[in-house]
Amino acid sequence: MRRNKWIRLVACGFLALLMIVSCVACKNDRDKTPADTQPSGVETGDTDIYAALPKVDFGGRDVIVGCPWDNGWRHEDYTGNVLDDAEFERNVAFEETYNCEIIAFKDSNLATIVQNTHLAGNSDFDLLEPHPTVGINGLITTGALADLYQLSTITLSSPWYNQSQIVNYTVKNKLFLCVPDATIGGQGFYGLAYNRDLYNQYNLDIDLEKSVRERKWTAELLSTILVDTASENDGGTAGYGLILNEGASNRWLYALGTSILKKDSEGNFTLAMTQSALVKACEMYCKVLYSGNYLLTDEVDNAGFPTSELYLTFKSGNSLFMTWDFGALYTPLRDLEFEKGYLPLPMADELQKDYSVICAAGFYAIPVNCKSLEESAILMEYAAIHGYNTLKPAFFETIINGRLSEYPQDAEMLELMHACKTYDLGFTLDSGNVVYYMLRDTIMPTKTAAGSAVWFRTNQNQLNDIVTRANAMANIE
Repeated sequence: MRRNKWIRLVACGFLALLMIVSCVACKNDRDKTPADTQPSGVETGDTDIYAALPKVDFGGRDVIVGCPWDNGWRHEDYTGNVLDDAEFERNVAFEETYNCEIIAFKDSNLATIVQNTHLAGNSDFDLLEPHPTVGINGLITTGALADLYQLSTITLSSPWYNQSQIVNYTVKNKLFLCVPDATIGGQGFYGLAYNRDLYNQYNLDIDLEKSVRERKWTAELLSTILVDTASENDGGTAGYGLILNEGASNRWLYALGTSILKKDSEGNFTLAMTQSALVKACEMYCKVLYSGNYLLTDEVDNAGFPTSELYLTFKSGNSLFMTWDFGALYTPLRDLEFEKGYLPLPMADELQKDYSVICAAGFYAIPVNCKSLEESAILMEYAAIHGYNTLKPAFFETIINGRLSEYPQDAEMLELMHACKTYDLGFTLDSGNVVYYMLRDTIMPTKTAAGSAVWFRTNQNQLNDIVTRANAMANIE
């Protein structure tokens, strides 16, 4: 296998001890945050957390996990990173328990490869961690993936699976994708970073984190702050009030109270988006962006973010707020030299039910023609249980409560955003990016919400097609 068994077992025990200590400390730290935002802690004692899993000998075979990028299945040794090492130990322990060797298959065209192997009747993959947008439609609508409800080993109602995603992706008691805690580090969550040093200079009588707690963090309040500070952040001379990445502007639609799909009383998908809700969201979006001369905007992907004008301007201290992918851009965030804070994207108004942080990543799936559905189910459940008991506590301890948090309210806000993550099957099925680029292509060029009603009527057929394709998944055999 990978290394001498004795060395691995000793190291495994040592890391387990470190993880238990780390997670207990994490739990104590989070006692100061609201209970409903706290991640689950690790089980202690001698309880075998994998006791319910079948004991099966995989016969020494290779277990192939497909992913379009590097992920936790690729680790061949210790790296010194707590999360990487925990995943390495998981892989080693699984191999030892089930007599197999895990092989990570990485290819950016994974979805196409999987569909081709499905059509050819080949069983090349045991588990998939598919890209959230590239090729995902073909995977979930053509019968290439197994119905997870048919695999009794996978306990989808357990806390190690995201229940919002389970509910919103279930089609008439069929489910082809799930989000386990094993992917906690890659699930992503989007919000606002702000320059706390700069904000304190304005002496505004507004406690930002308190406004979030009291559910008063709205588009109106954010707009008011931007307008009140615009005389000092005049869009170039002294800096900017808000830096916005246009490429992720679709997140604002969800934050401001809209979504694509919902279910009726019989479990059928219907269109959740209404013209009035869309117009209201676009009006609030424009109110935030265009109530004064304080906006810097561009479109930048995560790879180009660290060298972008957007980031470098914020890093230099010349902006109050900046939209941020907290689930991916850890290093640029840590490189900021001023004191920073975190906030969710605002609600449309105080009547909105809650903050909404759209997420569409971190999926697991099982190919329908894998070598053994039972063995693939064991692997998925094992990774999910491990994620819940080890990776998730470690993620919150080392990332959320550790590297990213200078104050208790920092961890509180980041945990709140995690707790408010929501999933929408319509987001995944929006293959033409009709809704995805609505704000960027329709609202931002004119800086007005006037075109939103026309957009809704013009794209009615495309929206209805998303509904049709969602309900058609119930007929996949």
